Amino acid sequence: MINLPDNLTILTTYDTIDVRAELLSQVAAEDTSDPAKIILVNLDGDAALPHIEKECPFPHTVFSVKYAHIGLGFDSYAGIRSMRYSSLMGQLDGLLDLLSEEVLILAGPDPKALIVLKALQNSEMRGRIHLWAVKPMSVMGKRRCEAYDDLLSDLQGVKSFALS
Repeated sequence: MINLPDNLTILTTYDTIDVRAELLSQVAAEDTSDPAKIILVNLDGDAALPHIEKECPFPHTVFSVKYAHIGLGFDSYAGIRSMRYSSLMGQLDGLLDLLSEEVLILAGPDPKALIVLKALQNSEMRGRIHLWAVKPMSVMGKRRCEAYDDLLSDLQGVKSFALS
């Protein structure tokens, strides 16, 4: 079992559930009465909510960003120039209200998970962020890898960082 401090919230995105399921399950088993310990940030708008609720096996809170998908799906790779980032920044106060003193961001190989990191780096959470990231493999596409590297190029305000 993993013992996390009471002042730590785990933030992740829907695509990271499978990547870090074991860790998230252990955290959830530690204190199943507190779904606020794990927050799933839904950057895909209301359309993804049914999938999240059905596939997430542990107590959690969902913070859903109102986002209307337009285009071919490359918005995830645009980083801070993306519509997802703009939408999240417009609703950031609501997310900050849910967070504890420190936050651990679990980021899977999809660059959109790092959009949450960038938003928090530009907030009062700066300096209280821990990041555990899973870098995409080269077979996942050059554009995805470049976007991921670009989003990881500035880690100011990140207290600790692990890359696997």
